[in-house]
Amino acid sequence: SIEHQARKHGVSIMLYLDNLEVETERDNLVKILERGMDGVLMIYIGGEHNLDCLEKIQSAGIPLVLFDRYIDELSLDSVVSDNHQGSHRATLRFLDAGFPSVAYITAPIDSTVLRDRCQGYSDAMRERGLTPDVRELRQDLWEGSDRLNYDRTRELVGQLSFPTAIFSADATRLAVISQIVEEMG
Repeated sequence: SIEHQARKHGVSIMLYLDNLEVETERDNLVKILERGMDGVLMIYIGGEHNLDCLEKIQSAGIPLVLFDRYIDELSLDSVVSDNHQGSHRATLRFLDAGFPSVAYITAPIDSTVLRDRCQGYSDAMRERGLTPDVRELRQDLWEGSDRLNYDRTRELVGQLSFPTAIFSADATRLAVISQIVEEMG
């Protein structure tokens, strides 16, 4: 959709991928500054590590819009879902469906997306007088890490007391969790 709209207005797009690597994102941001882009649309993953690059882009007067997340430290335009409200409503729906508990499995909370989702979940649990059960699951991204990540997820899911509902921060993680729950019977 972005590319289609840009083309209609005679704008060229350059695509930079970070592969979920903060260092690669930094290299991409430096290239943007060096090449003098007219604008930047991005999903920012750099946390505090690349804030200086965003500040330089902002200081250079290059319009910058973040997708999927915002950054507390900088005043930037962003297009985001209401992650707090979404996870809050999802958690209440599980509880209203009769699940005695809801566990929340997430990656380490290192973005506003994950923080807001965790807060929405926690707020819903506390509203119902329940203690939030947040379980952070670190996953590796290097080649050959799939089995290790699967084993870590299986161990974590095995620690849960069923019946319970499981809320997860992302679809990929949830697909693995669903497979594990099915295997466990």
